[in-house]
Amino acid sequence: MLLSALSQEPLAPSVPHRSTNMPPGPQEERKFLCAQRPQCERETTWSFIWKSEQLYRTRKVFTAVVGRQSPSGKSSASSPQTLRDHWFLFLSSRLLLRYRSIRHLHYHSAMSSVRTVTLIDSHTEGEPTRVVLEGAPDLGLGSVAQRLERFRAEFAGFRSGVVCEPRGSEVVVGALLLEPQGSTAVAGVIFFNDVGYLGMCGHGTIGVVTTLAHLGRISAGWHTLETPVGDVRACLHADGSVSVNNVASYRFRAGVRVDVAGHGTFRGDIAWGGNWFFLVDEPPCELSQVNRGQLVEIATAIRDALANQRITGADGQVIDHVEFFSTPSRVKNSARNFVLCPGASYDRSPCGTGTSAKMACLHADGKLAEGEVWRQEGILGTVFEGSITVGEDGRIHPTIRGRAWITGESKLLFAADDPFRDGIRR
Repeated sequence: MLLSALSQEPLAPSVPHRSTNMPPGPQEERKFLCAQRPQCERETTWSFIWKSEQLYRTRKVFTAVVGRQSPSGKSSASSPQTLRDHWFLFLSSRLLLRYRSIRHLHYHSAMSSVRTVTLIDSHTEGEPTRVVLEGAPDLGLGSVAQRLERFRAEFAGFRSGVVCEPRGSEVVVGALLLEPQGSTAVAGVIFFNDVGYLGMCGHGTIGVVTTLAHLGRISAGWHTLETPVGDVRACLHADGSVSVNNVASYRFRAGVRVDVAGHGTFRGDIAWGGNWFFLVDEPPCELSQVNRGQLVEIATAIRDALANQRITGADGQVIDHVEFFSTPSRVKNSARNFVLCPGASYDRSPCGTGTSAKMACLHADGKLAEGEVWRQEGILGTVFEGSITVGEDGRIHPTIRGRAWITGESKLLFAADDPFRDGIRR
């Protein structure tokens, strides 16, 4: 019998054999286990896996043999063969328990080197926002701008790990929640994407406010968020929409010409709306999803040409957004846009900072008065409503209203030995 053959094979060369005509007594069991322990500890986890699997697969066979009846109808539990079967059942159980214990230790050892990041995902009129709640690096104290510089200098891998593939994608905008420096703010926030950091993000602010409401941290009304470019006020309305009082915006230069190799000459305005924009009123093609590849290609070429020709924002700051405008698809809307974001992604929403920059240009041209509503239509047909007030310095103070929806609550895992722990960087 297979069982008889197994019973005559030693488990390991250095393990003493026990007599097969007697059950394991307490003292004998202790001696046997003491002799067995050094050999077991020298064996690898995989040898335990193999042995436990082999013995465990024959467990039903052992049980059946132990419970068999003699021809006379009496139990044969006292026969030498049955005692050997008892003994191997005992061995299989002990070995399986030891393997499970080792597997438990290995699992928890591996898990101890896995970093967990808790987050909530949302989208604002089609554009995603990923709010980091727990598991982020400690950026210390100071203003949000100072903590952004620490984030940039020391923890770029965390940024790319959260928003880049395989855990994210080029379209995801991250928002790292921070303890506010001032007592009047509900939170500080640093916005980032697959290639870097954003001074301000309109759709992201709407997503953050919606997330804070989802968590029960705020209720309807006005709230202050600290950003790297200044405090931003936002109002959560009863219908779930959010109004954002963006940072002061202005047009820096008008009618700037840029020659783009292979695409001709484009003329546009340079404006600040929380990020730097080059705004073009004559798009190269229809602003539609069908043409998104062509739009991304040409907008990227314009951005590269601006950099190569040293056309910048104030104080030499890089223009990292390019925005095309056209007539809207619906009469009630004011204009349609396409916005190239830093990297190679385009904004699925109408873009809050881009709408702010556009309204600054319109006001500078005398085409938008205080309190007048500007309905900005995005590439997906979704809409932000904008309006302005004018400060004493002549700069406008834009307000953007839109809606965000929560899409998920999750945890990201970052194993120490994961080759893409820091994401797939561009």
